[in-house]
Amino acid sequence: VERLIEQLEQEIAELRRRDAELEQLSHTEDHIHFLQSYQSVCAPSGPGDLPRITLNPHVSFEAVRKHVSKLKERLEDICKGELVKISQTVEKVDILEPRTREDFLQYSCQLTLDPNTANRRLRLSEGNREVTRMGQEQSYPDHPERFDGWAQVLCREGLSGRSYWEAEWSGGEGVG
Repeated sequence: VERLIEQLEQEIAELRRRDAELEQLSHTEDHIHFLQSYQSVCAPSGPGDLPRITLNPHVSFEAVRKHVSKLKERLEDICKGELVKISQTVEKVDILEPRTREDFLQYSCQLTLDPNTANRRLRLSEGNREVTRMGQEQSYPDHPERFDGWAQVLCREGLSGRSYWEAEWSGGEGVG
């Protein structure tokens, strides 16, 4: 038995070594090296490498199988019960829609205006958080993303879903 355990430990050590080599090999970008190394790492073991294990023909795993089967059934029952509890809890949860300004402000985020898109009649503040429409053109460099026809500017951050905007406006120009 001790000799068999020693053989199995050696086989486990060899399999771990191969596993480490395969893991390292899986990260290589050199396809030729991969193919050459894969063959040597995955070469099948010779028949002399496998230990001879003999099982007692009188040993039965029927009791183990029954216990595992019962354990599986118990786990399935527990999971089903927990799923029912979770489903009932989710049905009771109210999804609160924001209604007041304070409700909306909890989801607020700071946006940064993109100077590459700003129309030349718009002046961006330090930090690109505010924009002012000017009477004269600003000296922005040419950029393919710049708005030429309309006084517009995009923000750098992407937004999705529904959005709520707050803006300060003064003067005679329209906002649109």
